[in-house]
Parts: sequence; C-alpha cells; structure tokens
Amino acid sequence: MAGPDDLTGKGAYVASQQIKLAAVFATFLVIFLRDPEILILGRFWAEEGVVYFSLVWNEGFWAQALLPFNGYYSLFVWLAVGLATLVPLDYAPLATGYATLLVMMTGPLLILYAPLSFELSSGCRALCAIFLTLPYVNTGVWLNSINAQFFFAMATALLLICDLSSRRFLMIAALLVLLSGLTGPVSVFLTPLFLMRAFISRERNWWFLALLLTLCAALQSWFMVTALLEGLRSTGGVELLGPRLAGFLLKLLLYPFMLDGARHVADAVEQGGLSTIIPHILAGLALASFLLHLAWHSPHKTGLWLYAALLLGSALSFAGSLQVEAPSLEQIFHHKNGGRYFVMGNLLLAPLLLLPYRGPHTWLAQVRYPLTVLLLATVAYSYQTQKLQGAVWPDEVRQWRENSNYCLQIWPGNPQVGIHSWKMRLLPDQERGVRAVPYMDCMPQLQSN
Repeated sequence: MAGPDDLTGKGAYVASQQIKLAAVFATFLVIFLRDPEILILGRFWAEEGVVYFSLVWNEGFWAQALLPFNGYYSLFVWLAVGLATLVPLDYAPLATGYATLLVMMTGPLLILYAPLSFELSSGCRALCAIFLTLPYVNTGVWLNSINAQFFFAMATALLLICDLSSRRFLMIAALLVLLSGLTGPVSVFLTPLFLMRAFISRERNWWFLALLLTLCAALQSWFMVTALLEGLRSTGGVELLGPRLAGFLLKLLLYPFMLDGARHVADAVEQGGLSTIIPHILAGLALASFLLHLAWHSPHKTGLWLYAALLLGSALSFAGSLQVEAPSLEQIFHHKNGGRYFVMGNLLLAPLLLLPYRGPHTWLAQVRYPLTVLLLATVAYSYQTQKLQGAVWPDEVRQWRENSNYCLQIWPGNPQVGIHSWKMRLLPDQERGVRAVPYMDCMPQLQSN
C-alpha cells in the first residue's frame, strides 16, 4: 500500500503535468488568436510564396531544395513548401502555417519540458512559456516559414540554459541546432556563445552542439560571402560610418529592453532630435543594469547566457543602421528600429526576468514581477491592432483555376507596405516540371531592380 508521502508526490506530479498542459494550450491560443485567419484560411507571405512555393510547385522539390536564396540557405522553408505542394492547392498555405506553428511552439515546449540546469517550478515554467509568445513582434513574422528562423534562434538560445546529460535530449537538441543553423543566418549568430559554453563546461556534449552550429555558421557565411561577391546583397557605403556606429551602439543600449516602446522612442527621436532620448537612454541603462544583476545572480549564473543571446539577437536587428544612407544621426538612429529582426531580443526578455534569483537583495525578486507585467502591457495594444489586410487565398485559387495565367495575389499587398504587391504565377498540373517560369514573372517592377 502506498504511503502518504507517495500519494503526495504522485499528486504533485499530476498537478505539475496539468499546469504544463494548460500552458501548452494557452501558448497555442496566444499564437492562434493574434491572427486566426492564418490557420483557418491560410496565408503565404512574400518570398514564401513568390520564391519558395512557386519554384517548388513549378519545377519540383529536388530542383530547388539544395539551393540558397538571397545569401543564405533556409532548409525549413524548403521543407515546409515541399509539404505544401503535397496537399490540395486550396490548403497549401495551411501546411506552411501549421509547420511554422510547431516552430513557434518549440521555445515554450523547451521551457516546459526540457531538463534545465537549475530547478524551476512548474508555475514559473508555465509563465515563461506563455510570455515567450506575448512580446511585440512584427506582423510579418507571424506564422510564416520564411521568418521561422527567428523563432528557431530563440529556441536555440534557450538550449544554453539546459542540461545535456540525457542522451535522448542531446539528440533532440542536436536536431534543433542543425535545423536552426541551416535555416537562415539568425541562429548562427549564437555560435560564439555555444563555443564559450563548451569551453567553460569542458563537456563533450556541449562541444558536440558547438561543432554542429559552427559548421552551419561556416556554410551560411560561405553563401553570404558568395552573394556579396556576386552583387546579390549590398554592404552599403562607408560614408557616415561614425554616426552609423553611434546610432548602432545607442540602440543596442536602449532598444533591447523597451519591447514595443522602442518603436515609439525612435519616432520621437526622428521628430524631436537626440535631446528627446536622454531620459530614455537613462531608463534603458537602468533596466539593462537591473537585468544584468538578475542574470548574474541566477542559479549558476545561467541567466548570463540569455542576456548575451538577447544582445546578440538585438545587434542583428540593427545591422541595417550601418548601411543606411542617412544625412543625420537622428535618422540613422531611427532606421531599422526593430521590426522582424528584433524578435529574438523581445522573446527572451520575459524569461530572463522570471529566472530564479539567488542574490543578496531579495526585494529585487519582488520588483521583477510587476516590471515583467509592465513591459508586457506595452504590447497589449499592438497585439490585436497591428494586423494587415490582404488577399483571401481560396478566392485567389478559384480565380487561378478559371484562368491559369492569373497571377495569384499573396501577402503583403499594396498599400500596407507602400512598395508593391506580392504576386506569383503557378503552372497548371500538365505543365509543372516541363517549363520554367521566373519567380518574379508576376512582379516586373522588381525584376528591373
């Protein structure tokens, strides 16, 4: 017969699992409710449809899947659009949408179920998992495969606080690192942290992950250098390098800790000049120092890995500042204030605040909770209001079936982006794999650029 202690332990385990399952459901709801139509009607986004899907649909998966595009390789995107070509065309964007949903759920699932290098209660795990999907991110990042690389990077960063002693989890982590590193350049920015983690721990498992990510970084670097040499990507000029660096460093000091508020600060700076940013800089430095203190006093200082990953992800966000042609520091400071490239810094901020605190000032452990709520409150407005309008995919497919020369409209479309509408041409079944169609065939305004 089981004793009271056994029953208590079993009850605690059941309660813990129930909390985690509730967090999984809540995380799904947060992702789904932000824009339900994506997972109901389907939506291709920009190059996801015009480049990747149209090429695989028209020419076949193996004719394209080993090729980089625009300076980097995106394995997950090729796999997602390859899956999309296997289902009826009416449901094709749903395949990429649900595949990306799994990627967006990877970070929360890691927090909930992965073996961490420190003890974390089920309640804190649940809060971290939900908060990973809440902070502000650009609408274009939501549930499309070409921007899944940012959520891959977030999940890869979370591995830095995990325990790799389990062989099963090590294999899961290796698969995640390999898929992340081969899907865009974002995750490979974390390579120095994995190498440092391996060097400090002296553990073979960490060296294994670091080696995998280093190989991915070498491959992505090769593709990027090749694209630069061939003129497929621009490095910008060297003029105004001083102001560019100054704007880059100022944003790195402030924006990673402001969530959606960074966008409003940038607008104020562009309109009122740098004098308007002094109080914001002070507030940003105070918050950065506070987070650094929390990270330093987290169990085994594991929070420092998240802090470093947050800054590395943010540095990538502002790389455009170094090549923009702008006549003043104010405009350079405003340029590329976040957008989709800011997602990793945003999504790692709340978990950093919620890590256990082992420092001497216990009152700080209480301050961080209302601070977390305050930071997340800044995104409540943008969560439901920053939605774009675009074509309805089933209607586009119906028109294409009536006229196979019809260019299918996908997202985003004019006037939301103010530049051009994204359209793609799909061949009828009898012509697929027989003749090639330029992927910009329906977008002549870009072919000349």
